[in-house]
Amino acid sequence: MRTHQLYGKHVHFIGIGGIGMSALARILLSGGSRISGSDANTNHLTEELNMQGASCFQGHRSEHVDGADLVVYSPAVPNSNCELKIARERNIPVLCRAQLLKLLAREKDCVGIAGTHGKSTTSWLVGSILLEAGFDPTLLVGANIGALGSNCHSGGGRYLVAEVDESDGVFADMSTSLAVVTNISHDHHDYYKGIEETEEHFLRYINCSAAGLGAIVCADNASALRTARRSSARVLTYGTGMCMLRAHNIKLTGEGSQFEVEWLGTSLGEFTIPLLGRHNVLNSLAAIGAGIRLDVPVPVIAMALEKNHGVERRLTLRGEVDGIRVWDDYGHHPVEICATLQALRPAVSGRLHVVFQPHRFSRTFHLYSEFGKALRLADHAIVTGIYAAGEKPIDGVNSKLIVDEAARYKGCEVEHMADKEFVPLRLARLVRPGDGILLLGAGDIHQLAQPVLAALDSTTQTERSAG
Repeated sequence: MRTHQLYGKHVHFIGIGGIGMSALARILLSGGSRISGSDANTNHLTEELNMQGASCFQGHRSEHVDGADLVVYSPAVPNSNCELKIARERNIPVLCRAQLLKLLAREKDCVGIAGTHGKSTTSWLVGSILLEAGFDPTLLVGANIGALGSNCHSGGGRYLVAEVDESDGVFADMSTSLAVVTNISHDHHDYYKGIEETEEHFLRYINCSAAGLGAIVCADNASALRTARRSSARVLTYGTGMCMLRAHNIKLTGEGSQFEVEWLGTSLGEFTIPLLGRHNVLNSLAAIGAGIRLDVPVPVIAMALEKNHGVERRLTLRGEVDGIRVWDDYGHHPVEICATLQALRPAVSGRLHVVFQPHRFSRTFHLYSEFGKALRLADHAIVTGIYAAGEKPIDGVNSKLIVDEAARYKGCEVEHMADKEFVPLRLARLVRPGDGILLLGAGDIHQLAQPVLAALDSTTQTERSAG
């Protein structure tokens, strides 16, 4: 099957409200496919798709697949889903999300962005460089991009820049012209048994780029570098130590970052990005490496990065009241949390308050100790109940495990507030001018941004002093 054969056909997406699924649906919709989809709940993504001509339904019903020529399902959809079952019973072709992405990748020169952390930001950094260069790439990013007002772009050029999700292992055999690996950590404990199995999948992914331009791999991440060294593909390494593309003289501020770059020992000059944190310096290096491999002039690369304000829910400033600023971030792994808190420190003159919503029972079970350790980097932390993300509860696993672990470390006050609805008032009475608030997690914790800002706005200085 080729994707152009789907134009004019009816494609049904099960789980269409997900960020990755909605991007694929938009791309096919722009190409002339008739799109329908369903999800447990509607959201702004499904509403936007409806406005663009798709038909999105709330809830799952067998009749939703009537007339479909192809059914695409999210990895979060169980085999027991009634729409998936009826599609298979009727012998309607069925693809998982990653399989559809593979089809798209075969038809363009694909720049695949993989890694446990940093995929969305790096995908947009690479995409913005190619847009600046006039290449008009097709973009598929796992987050909304403010500059585009969307999570994708259907371009007319030869390149596809795609965020490649590693959660279910399907990515390992994806053919790319250029493969980027930002880092490798043990995550997705429901699929991978350990770091060794995770590395084996990434090794296959890197090897699939051997027929093209090879891979770009972060040398600062030991697991990624170890995996790359086992590969038969041509590898460009980047980082802050001994590597081919190196950042040095790094200056991190509350407004962004500046750093100098060397390529094979030759200076490429100083780069400025309006993104916080050392991790975004590394993400930018990956994008610079992609630009070099694709023959984009260095001044064009630098200009694109200087204008790039990142993607939604990656240290996104949601507002400020009385000198108290509120940020939102998608981080849901201990490594991401540490990087995010360290990045935010220069931007906060007072205390840093974190509201963390754990994501998945399985992740909490395996990493609660590391989560507690990561939260010590805050001055004050509130841990809410676990966002299940479709998982069934595990006996004895709750967010109090993280709270108890974090309480072992000095310097960070931590409290448990299972019902997040009580968080805004608690924060409003506790914070002071100069403090920063970070809403952190991959679930629905971002929905507290406006309630927190409203609570800050309605709370007087007297009430705060008494809080």
